Amino acid sequence: METLKLVICGMLGYVGYLTIDSMIDDTNKINEGYVQNKTFEPENKKSIMIPIKVGNMFIQIPHNITDDEDYILTVCDKNIKTEYGNDYCEKFYVSKDTYSNYRLGDTFKFDPSIASIEDKHIKTKK
Repeated sequence: METLKLVICGMLGYVGYLTIDSMIDDTNKINEGYVQNKTFEPENKKSIMIPIKVGNMFIQIPHNITDDEDYILTVCDKNIKTEYGNDYCEKFYVSKDTYSNYRLGDTFKFDPSIASIEDKHIKTKK
């Protein structure tokens, strides 16, 4: 477990920080396992409005977020068990070609050149 510090900034610079305890672990525990599930997430676009203080009033600035299509393989390891006795599983983000090459039950070997445990396809535009 690691502690994250969220820095709060305002128009005049540094205002303070908020400490957040997280259970984020960005390293994979599975090097090899079987494909338990395949998931396709289509491209997703959304806009949010961010309030910015100018003088005595706030203005809304639009901020567009695009999450490209994702191909996800859920891979489980029979040798690692959860606290409930189930096989431990992780999600791997892969290319379209890698996704189509695997079927449910196939053995998947982790290779950082073809898979990632985090979604690296999120883009933001103002």
